[in-house]
Amino acid sequence: MGPSGIGNRTERRAGTTEVEPCRRQALLLPDGRRMSYQEFGAVDGRPVFYCHGFPASRLEARLVAAVAEKCGLRMIAADRPGYGYSDPAPRHSLKQWTDDLALLADHLSCDRFRVLGVSGGGPYALATARFLPERIEKVTLVCPLGPLERCDALRKFAPTGQLFFGLARRHRVLLKLLVGSVALPVRMGWPGLVLRLLAGDPPPADRRILEDSQIRQELKFIIAEAFRQGSAAACDELIRYVSPWGFELSQLSGPVTLWHGEEDRTVPVEAGRRLAAALPGCRALFLPGEGHYSLPLGQTDPILKDLAAD
Repeated sequence: MGPSGIGNRTERRAGTTEVEPCRRQALLLPDGRRMSYQEFGAVDGRPVFYCHGFPASRLEARLVAAVAEKCGLRMIAADRPGYGYSDPAPRHSLKQWTDDLALLADHLSCDRFRVLGVSGGGPYALATARFLPERIEKVTLVCPLGPLERCDALRKFAPTGQLFFGLARRHRVLLKLLVGSVALPVRMGWPGLVLRLLAGDPPPADRRILEDSQIRQELKFIIAEAFRQGSAAACDELIRYVSPWGFELSQLSGPVTLWHGEEDRTVPVEAGRRLAAALPGCRALFLPGEGHYSLPLGQTDPILKDLAAD
């Protein structure tokens, strides 16, 4: 989320000047599953739970590490079930995700916190606002997915998005075959092919961002980690996106800020406008010329400064 934001949070050993990256950790949940997570940014900063995109992993938060540290934010990123090192939970719901997140927050002594949801992480961030309202200080959404249950919700999506979400609605056996074939190049060590598929025909702003070799390499790591356990988690999540979320947007009451690029071809700006209109009291910022990658990767500073503000 910004070229200047790439890099792990670091910790200093007491009495030394040696710096080490924050390591992946795991929380054992009451049902026996492991929830993998990692922290980035300011060690003692204001806690923010980072909801990664689709298909992605906790490593996505590594892109915001330097800016988060500068803004005084302690960025906590968990792999959702089946991604990275988190154990799968095939029939997991958005409500169950917030239950898991609450346990992680308890484990980390975070009574109140903020939430950042990027792209496919948007529904999960909104679920925290619905089911954990007493603990959420504010929610920030960046190019987020909105509800996809309605038939007309996909009208402005790119062909790739229409295909995957359409299969998730009507032909789930074909969906599993297709997502499995997409995951194959990742297992063979070629996550760049999946990145090209996800990016599709990017607008100029996205193309410039994706030409950065360091960002491209980071995105490949993130995708490879997403498919570490195979393609089942991605299939489950596509189905979850197009199914009823288990709550109404009108039920949300806390502060939500939404950022969306007007040139976004992955999650079209029309979806962002519909989502903003449905959220009570949502503050929406639609940025001309920005795409799905250029917005979070090129506007990191203003997004995180806004999230950090009181």
